This record gives sequence, C-alpha cells and structure tokens, in this order.
Amino acid sequence: MKKRAGFTLIELLGVLVVIGLIGIVSFVTISNTVKRTSDKDYENFKENLYLSTETYIETNNVEINSEEVISTQTLISEGFIKDNIKNPKTNKSILNDSIKVTPNTDQNGNVEYSYSYIENGE
Repeated sequence: MKKRAGFTLIELLGVLVVIGLIGIVSFVTISNTVKRTSDKDYENFKENLYLSTETYIETNNVEINSEEVISTQTLISEGFIKDNIKNPKTNKSILNDSIKVTPNTDQNGNVEYSYSYIENGE
C-alpha cells in the first residue's frame, strides 16, 4: 500500500481546538482591556467635571455651607466646560446633569469639597 501525504482527521481537529483556545483567550483579554479603558475614561471625565466645578467655585467666590447642586448648564454658560461634552459611559450630552458639592471641614477649620456626578439631574 502506498502512503498518502496529508493530515488525518484527528490532526485537523487538534489544530482547530488549539486555534479555538487561542481565540477564546484573546477575546477575553481584549474584552477586559476595553472595559478597563472605558472605566478609566469615565473616571477621567468625572475628575475633569469636578475640577471645573472647583474652579467655578473659586473664581466666583461661591460660598457653600451645606450640600449644594451645581448644574452643568451653569458651568457651560460660565465657560468652565464646553457644551458639546458627552458622558463616555452613556454617550449622551451632559446638558441636564449636575455636580453635587459637599463641604467637609477639618479640625483646623479648613474646608475641602467632595463632589459627586448626578446624571440627567437625578
């Protein structure tokens, strides 16, 4: 009997299994990288809003004694943020959103503010 050149069915199935495993590992790695990047974009977006709010408070000598909500519309109209900014998580405009500012006073009487982002005025 002559020996034929070529691959057996078992060899081909083995190659397909290896390629499938490589594909699964690659997909999971890429998915995790995209999610981490998206989360980091959202955190940077919020941090920039907080810095703009802090600049607004300092520039306009706004005195905040208790919790206060500053609308992004105010920050836009005053020129502290651009009007075409979108929330990277939802890809929606931030025109109706707000920033909640809470003053925190330490033992020496120094005031620091904490901020939280409120989407769609909720």
